[in-house]
Amino acid sequence: SNLASLASQEPDAEIAVELWDEVVRLAKASGESATPTGGSWLYSRAECLGALRRWTDAERAYGEAADVLETALESTSGKKKDRVAALTLALAHDGRSLSLGQLDDWPGAVEASRRALAAGGAAGVAEGGGLDVPTTALNAGLRGGPPTVAQRLDFNAAMARWGAGDVGYAANALARLDKGPEPVAGQPQFWEARAALAAAPQRRATQPAHRPRPRRRRDPVRPVPRTVRAR
Repeated sequence: SNLASLASQEPDAEIAVELWDEVVRLAKASGESATPTGGSWLYSRAECLGALRRWTDAERAYGEAADVLETALESTSGKKKDRVAALTLALAHDGRSLSLGQLDDWPGAVEASRRALAAGGAAGVAEGGGLDVPTTALNAGLRGGPPTVAQRLDFNAAMARWGAGDVGYAANALARLDKGPEPVAGQPQFWEARAALAAAPQRRATQPAHRPRPRRRRDPVRPVPRTVRAR
């Protein structure tokens, strides 16, 4: 709809949430909220809530989007796969995991990450060198963050286990994680995963009950060229 297009282009998250609220209200009245498109609108609303750090609202919104998308995808089982909806489902579960972590619900974050990984596998996020993380995704574009969706899902799943206290499992997952090639001049490559892996031995010894939150700059950087990413 025109209103959804307007909401997606609104740079102010507070205003965008109000627009998405109206989009969702109209979609529920028309029945469109139960479609993949409706699920994508719910997901976009959740992203705005996450950007505003309204974690309780964001967690609920991501969960609602995931429920709608799962149902919609199940209803089209056997037909041509809707890869866009499948990818959005994986990111909705991932966003819910991040929100639950912010709320210190680490068991919930672990379960949401498990669902994100399963949905990501079904969406084929690692095929063809990996899909780039959408620029609209929560925390996308942060310096040193994961450049592809597959790396993002794997990393967030490992850190959810870390937050839940299973640092040994998290360290093993981080060691297996595709961290891309070694950093090259001018193109930082997934520093966050390398930093977490380096800190794992010390953290494993102390077994903290929370996820580490390393300081990181929030200025976006140029996407890492696909030619320097690990295949």
